[in-house]
Amino acid sequence: MRRYLLLTILALISLSTNANQSIEQQLQRQALNQQSQQRIDDLDAKRQQASQQTRGVKQQLALVEQYNQHLGAMVAQQQQELSQLQQDIASLDDTEQQALPLVHSMLQELKLFITQDLPFLQQQRLQSIARLELLLDRADVSLAEKYRQVLEAYQIEMEYGESIAAYQGPLAEQQVNYFRLGRTAWYYQTLNGHTSALWDPKQKQWQALNQADNLALGDALAIAWQQQAPRLLSLPLNQLKQGATNANP
Repeated sequence: MRRYLLLTILALISLSTNANQSIEQQLQRQALNQQSQQRIDDLDAKRQQASQQTRGVKQQLALVEQYNQHLGAMVAQQQQELSQLQQDIASLDDTEQQALPLVHSMLQELKLFITQDLPFLQQQRLQSIARLELLLDRADVSLAEKYRQVLEAYQIEMEYGESIAAYQGPLAEQQVNYFRLGRTAWYYQTLNGHTSALWDPKQKQWQALNQADNLALGDALAIAWQQQAPRLLSLPLNQLKQGATNANP
């Protein structure tokens, strides 16, 4: 009986040991499965992360490609604009090279005209020409501005022919009153009103006026200075036969 009991106990112990071993093996397999699953999960997470990164990189590449295309279009447009600008500059240079000598010629013709004209305000007028000559040589002034100022000088000279003027100025060592009748005639009268003369452009000298013309010139000066009401006056316009005096206006 004891022998059977002992065998039974031994059998139970053996079964218990086998069961424990089986459980332990099962637990080990479960642990291995969990580790494997964790590795799989980790790999899948990394795969998803890599996939997301890949999509992000592709999107960035697409944006970069779009930007490059846009930039390329901008560069092409700017190159066209630059090419057109260079053509315009070249055309402008050609125009300026052709037009600037013409403006110089216009100014020289005006200068010659002033030297041959009645010599009223001659120094002032020639100084204006000298200033314009310096202006035409300046690189920082546009051709349009140079042309405008030369035309303005022409306009001023034209206005001299359409107006009368009275002013004081030097003559030799004295001050006199000058009277300009357009470009038709130029006179002077001493400040005391006793002596007057008419400029003779052919002889380039002053021709003294008689007493009647001297009085008429005094009235013309008063009218020009708005000291008398305008009225018709008789003034000499042609060369006179009286004695001549040298001019120093």
